Amino acid sequence: MTKPPKDRARTFARLYALLVGVLAVIVSAALFTLYVAENYLQKMREVQLTMATTTQVVAAETIDLLLRLNKTYTPECFEQNLRALRMEAFGTAYQSDIGIFDEKGRLLCSSLLGVLPVPFEATPPDTVHEYQGHKVEINNQVSVVIGGGRYKTTVVRIGRFNAVVNPRILGTLFPQDQDVIRFVLPEGGSFPIYANPALSTRWINLLSTKEMQEESMHYFSWTYMAFIASEKVTETRFVIQKVTPLGEFLRMHVAILTKLMLLSLILGCVVYFLIKPTFQRWNDLEHRIEALLTIEHVVCMYQPIVDLRTNAIVGCEVLMRLHDKGGVVIYPDQVLPIIIARNLTWRLDQTVVRKAIHELFNGLPPCQGFKVAFNLFPKDIRYAEIRDLIESELPKSGRHNFQFNLEVIEQAYQSSLFTEIAQLKEAGYQISVDDFGTGFSNLGSIKSLSPNFLKIDKSFVFDMEDSTIRSSLIPEIIGIARAVGAAVIAEGIENDAQRQMLLKLGVEFGQGYFFAKPMSVGELHDLMKAAENTYA
Repeated sequence: MTKPPKDRARTFARLYALLVGVLAVIVSAALFTLYVAENYLQKMREVQLTMATTTQVVAAETIDLLLRLNKTYTPECFEQNLRALRMEAFGTAYQSDIGIFDEKGRLLCSSLLGVLPVPFEATPPDTVHEYQGHKVEINNQVSVVIGGGRYKTTVVRIGRFNAVVNPRILGTLFPQDQDVIRFVLPEGGSFPIYANPALSTRWINLLSTKEMQEESMHYFSWTYMAFIASEKVTETRFVIQKVTPLGEFLRMHVAILTKLMLLSLILGCVVYFLIKPTFQRWNDLEHRIEALLTIEHVVCMYQPIVDLRTNAIVGCEVLMRLHDKGGVVIYPDQVLPIIIARNLTWRLDQTVVRKAIHELFNGLPPCQGFKVAFNLFPKDIRYAEIRDLIESELPKSGRHNFQFNLEVIEQAYQSSLFTEIAQLKEAGYQISVDDFGTGFSNLGSIKSLSPNFLKIDKSFVFDMEDSTIRSSLIPEIIGIARAVGAAVIAEGIENDAQRQMLLKLGVEFGQGYFFAKPMSVGELHDLMKAAENTYA
């Protein structure tokens, strides 16, 4: 069973509102996630900038100290010299010890340890590069003894002196949330001076690419599904890097993301309940009716009018349906009250007349005097407008073999209507009084109207076999028709018994399901070809 238009409108409204609500959830969740992700990237960058600033200061201080030592001091281990070196180390912010080497590259003494009992063979440097004409050697993760404790730190050597960076400073430079501190070699390539032990080789290799070493970048990689941050330390060869896979990011932010997802769901529900009334208005037939009154949506159906004496099809009544979304059919009883309330009756009449004339002239064989009946709204029966409408749609070939019949309901009689109808009759149009017997007509008004046909309402025909009071009025209606010189058309004939009774009473024409239901113009064409005595 087809749902009424209002029920379909509510269903569509709920569906559309649900889709918008879901979209609001998805969009807001995406925006919230992007906000958290962007905030996370910003924090990664801030941490790296802080580290980069400190690294830059430490590197500058270390190099300046070593250049000054090589320029000012002799590489000798006597007490006065070591005391001066201790003062130099004490005067720095980031150095804990200064060492002196012999010409063979062996450590002889340091400002903290004093003269070593045996010269210490230094390990080969992790990296060597040149700075202002000086060879700079760097050893990373060197184990040193300071104050009775053993620490790992970075040692930088220029000439016969080295500087040991305070391991506590390196502890702040190498926090657990940073994955790699990389030194970029002058000749190309790089060397990680620190790498998070938990970091897989895959990520270390990713962070070692040339692009990561040449410029700072902070972004989310859709290729690797990970947050990547790489900060190049200005005026040094150091690069600070971090990678956070998406899964780890979600675990880190599960609490805030859960709250934001709940907020997105609440937002989606709010959007749903706010937007549903709007969609209901948009999907209501009252809102969409004007868009449906077009050639594409209006469907013309044709119910044959039959000569009861010969069963010949002598004409048809044009009926209207609307095709809604998805081909859903809307019937006149559902749509006409809305059209009347919206003052769109002339718009509908124009569309039906244009489409019907086009279909009938193109779909039916030549049949002289074939009656085409249009149900026009009473206020739309205006001589000039109707003639312009119909005659502008007639084919230019001159094959104007239809007889147009305009049906008027008897409840619509007004003084102006008689004038308009008189002009239309004079122009060759026929007039029918539709649903006769259901209104308040009198013989005087019917005479003034002088119709060509009176149409007996189907409610009288339905009651004929039961011999009700209503059906007993049929002879009276026929008598009025004879008095005004009108033929009679009976509507709603559903069986042969009704046809025979009406024929005996003198009714000339009839229509109803006994003969044919409303049909398309193609079906009407086939029916006319198959019927006997069709052409008058």
